[in-house]
Amino acid sequence: MFAYCREVGIIPNVTTVGADMNDEMKDMLCKWCGAVAVSCYTGAKELCYKTIKELHEYAREKYRRNLHVNMHIVVSNDNMPHLKEVLQDIADKKVEGLKSVVLLRIKPKGRAAKMDCKIPLSIYEELVTFCLDHKISFGFDSCSATPVMEVLKKIGKPELCSSCEPCESSKLSSYINVKGEYWSCSFAEGTDFIKPVNVLEYKSAIDWWNGDEVKKCRSCPNPACKSCPIYDLDGEA
Repeated sequence: MFAYCREVGIIPNVTTVGADMNDEMKDMLCKWCGAVAVSCYTGAKELCYKTIKELHEYAREKYRRNLHVNMHIVVSNDNMPHLKEVLQDIADKKVEGLKSVVLLRIKPKGRAAKMDCKIPLSIYEELVTFCLDHKISFGFDSCSATPVMEVLKKIGKPELCSSCEPCESSKLSSYINVKGEYWSCSFAEGTDFIKPVNVLEYKSAIDWWNGDEVKKCRSCPNPACKSCPIYDLDGEA
């Protein structure tokens, strides 16, 4: 699949935990991927650090290339001690081979269905300020774009807002599961936000892309680029 993507001009990116990583997997990722993200879970940060270092070194030694190896880590009220510890490790240069850290806003789905997912603006301000002060290359998912832009304006860095991209679901991207069902994003799957569209029933992507359910996502009363129309994520200032 990776080789085919490259053949048709698509550069694949992959997210991994790093468990059971062997040389065959390293070779596959370092040869074909444009970037690899390693998830950093509570209690498993050393595995994450080890995987990042090994992928970076393997790509340089075998393919003479600087593979972009990023870290994915969740932003949640419960996860803050772990997150702060990891960011301090990055600031202290303890994570070798890391390109950027990507902070992902938690959503109340799956294992987090019953968690408090309203993140105060003060937390975003603390994270953004720490990364800027310690010259850490960082990014957020599009679900975090609105609060991050508010923070950047507040701390006198409005020029960085041009690098922020709010939710692009059904505008520039979409999610299609293994059954061929279209959803506006992966977190919309299984919700009553829209009716799933089976893209396998259409001859052209244009047909379902311009269909009523997809148009509904693009023109909903509560635009996703302002705040999530599916989940209540807006925290206090």
